[in-house]
Amino acid sequence: MENKQWDTTIDTETYVHGVNSEKSHVISSGTRIRKDKSVIEKYTAFYAFTKTDKGWKMYAVSGVILV
Repeated sequence: MENKQWDTTIDTETYVHGVNSEKSHVISSGTRIRKDKSVIEKYTAFYAFTKTDKGWKMYAVSGVILV
C-alpha cells in the first residue's frame, strides 16, 4: 500500500455469486487510487467461504489486476 501510495478504493462492487448452507462465493471489483485521485489499478477478486462451527471462514481468494 505504501509503495503504491494507495489512499482508498472507489467504484467498489461486491456481490454474492452463490451461497448455500455450507459454502459461499463472493466477487468484488473496484479501483484503487492515490490521494491525488490518480488510478493505481483496477481489480476483480473471487472469495470462497465455508461455514464452520465458529462461523464463516475464507478458504480461497484469487485476484486479477486489470490495469
